Amino acid sequence: MRAVFASVAGVLLLSFGSLCHAGAYSDGMSKCLVRSATADDKASLVVWMLVAISSHPAAKPYSQVTPKQRADAMVAAATVLDRLVLVACRREAVDVLRYEGPNALANSFELLGKIATQSLMVDPGVSRNLGLVGAYINSDGWSALGQEAGLPENGLSIR
Repeated sequence: MRAVFASVAGVLLLSFGSLCHAGAYSDGMSKCLVRSATADDKASLVVWMLVAISSHPAAKPYSQVTPKQRADAMVAAATVLDRLVLVACRREAVDVLRYEGPNALANSFELLGKIATQSLMVDPGVSRNLGLVGAYINSDGWSALGQEAGLPENGLSIR
């Protein structure tokens, strides 16, 4: 089961991309997870992902996650995962495991990860900070790229 949790973590972290192909049972599981997850559940999963990312060598200098904060994030995420899979979506979890296998169960979390991440990105502070990169973008280069692609003047505005 530890491998399934590692897979769930990977799927949640990679949920920024497009959704992978899902079978009927994993699709049903995905829908149940999204329907059953509260705003607090999504926040706990986002914190878990951020704490996990903070352990990467490139992110460590920008992160000051204490061991207690790391443990608290893991406990909160485990509590959410337990409730969602073992209680709220148990029937769907049994079906996806029976008919599509453990990888399909892990992949079922992709939509929930995507939605949880989107809820993070629409926060005004997060959006504002993401937009700050525009001050450092080569706007002339981007404008030239847009013109080369046939876009109208300022059709590829980065700022």
